[in-house]
Amino acid sequence: MQISVKTAFAFIIIFLFTSNLYSICYEKKKAFENYVVKSDFYLKHERMDEAEDALKKYLKCYPEKEVFIKLAKLYESQKKYYLAGLTYKTAGLEKKYAEVEKRRISKLTQTTFHNFNSRTNTKVKEFKKTGKELKNLSIALFSIGSVLAAAGGGIFISNKAFDGKTSELIQYSFLIGGFSIIGAGFSTNFNGDYYINKSISLENFNTKEIVDHGTTMEEYFVHTGAQNYTKKMSAKSLRNTGIFMLVVSVPILTFSMFSLFDDYKNSFNYGRDDYSESSLHDALTEVLIVNPVKILLMPPALLFMVRGIIMLAKSSKYKKLSAEPSLLTLNSIAPIIDPVSKTYGLALGFSF
Repeated sequence: MQISVKTAFAFIIIFLFTSNLYSICYEKKKAFENYVVKSDFYLKHERMDEAEDALKKYLKCYPEKEVFIKLAKLYESQKKYYLAGLTYKTAGLEKKYAEVEKRRISKLTQTTFHNFNSRTNTKVKEFKKTGKELKNLSIALFSIGSVLAAAGGGIFISNKAFDGKTSELIQYSFLIGGFSIIGAGFSTNFNGDYYINKSISLENFNTKEIVDHGTTMEEYFVHTGAQNYTKKMSAKSLRNTGIFMLVVSVPILTFSMFSLFDDYKNSFNYGRDDYSESSLHDALTEVLIVNPVKILLMPPALLFMVRGIIMLAKSSKYKKLSAEPSLLTLNSIAPIIDPVSKTYGLALGFSF
């Protein structure tokens, strides 16, 4: 039993903290058939995005020059010269990189720069606006959650210390609901920070070095390193949010468990009392209405706890990201346990 429980916990830890668990490096021959051969099928049917994705998956496991060239030509066919050049450069083909760069620059016009800058500035304004709106929303959530939690705490003290008669359902709903809203406020505040940092990253684009006719704004954001730069700037905010989420989960879980303990105590006392029509009515109300609601109040505690741990793990990962231009932006695929997973596993008594 103990072994099976440990195994289950180990699986959960790896699933939560190993971002590349879903991706496995197949044996080379199988990987070639699954990705490179399939990419030819996708290209034949003009499914460019799927072909690109398949080639990248192979390259993350087996960075072969021939496959890099295949991917670069795919980009060239779509006039994505920035990505084509980046692919040749990653493969160490500096001469091909210089040729593609020359072609990219020769096709640029003042209109191209203007259109790109216009789209970038529009996105920057959108992200800043969204970030500020989320930050304002987080303040509202903090305020509402604090009021509800304080009201629930007051009712709790009144009921326990002064024999108050306020419904337990109201008491625990206010307490747990208030702390849950505060937790949502922390999460919303981080999202606001992330959008503001995203706008800062976009403002740092060097248009002359990256613009072309085919590459989309989303591709620029990912492959120029702007996305990683955003994550690096957001790492501290993500860490703080993760800590706050863990802190908030404690009172939610505590009051959830305490409410069920109250039920047990009351039902024990009720069993020793004389039956009456009113007491039977109260018991039925407790069983049919109050208890199910109290049980539904427990998941937020577990949700915030898990989310907080994930945020802490991600913040550690974000701090180490490189903000340099990169073709393969995700971590290399490998069926191994990463250091974060191993740390949490060892803390719980597992050995790897």
